Amino acid sequence: MEEITLPHSEIWKLNALHYKTGEAISISVDRQKITAIQSYHTQDKPERLLAPGFVDLQVNGYKGYDFNKPGMVSEDWDSVIAEFYKVGVTTFFRL
Repeated sequence: MEEITLPHSEIWKLNALHYKTGEAISISVDRQKITAIQSYHTQDKPERLLAPGFVDLQVNGYKGYDFNKPGMVSEDWDSVIAEFYKVGVTTFFRL
């Protein structure tokens, strides 16, 4: 899976295929908020697929980290969260 590095500028666009329709779409972002989603016509369809982020309501562990055992430190959580973002998890709850 290709990792996407988002631009550091405040305003940018991302072209992708809509996950449900397969339509080519362009997403405009301004200061971390989506400001427009528009379809466009192209001969070369984008390779990226855009879908809603995943929300995982119960995560017991990931990539070798067991959340049910004591000893998780801040750096461990940072590593797990970075891995979650790579696979499309946008939200999870840690109690």
